[in-house]
Amino acid sequence: MATGNDVDRGGEEKQHIFTDDELIARIRDADVIIGVDANTGEEAIYYGLNAQQPAGGNSSGTMGRTVKIPVNYSTDEADLLAAACVTAKGSCDYGKPGAVRGS
Repeated sequence: MATGNDVDRGGEEKQHIFTDDELIARIRDADVIIGVDANTGEEAIYYGLNAQQPAGGNSSGTMGRTVKIPVNYSTDEADLLAAACVTAKGSCDYGKPGAVRGS
């Protein structure tokens, strides 16, 4: 997600899947943004939590355009995706009740 290589405390280089610009471009038009744990497949809603819940029981609960982004939670990718959601969409639902769901 960040450009180039990052160096962790052990001196090993980590490479993110997307640059910041690529990530913003992928999520900008999404109605729902889901982070998928690269190790477990567990999904967490980063944006669009309200789109998941039918309003007043009259909505079909359709999600609209959904984008899934792989996230390595042993790095800073979760924070980077959350920040990208705030930048591109104006808010982030990660960490809110109901945001984590099974794979």
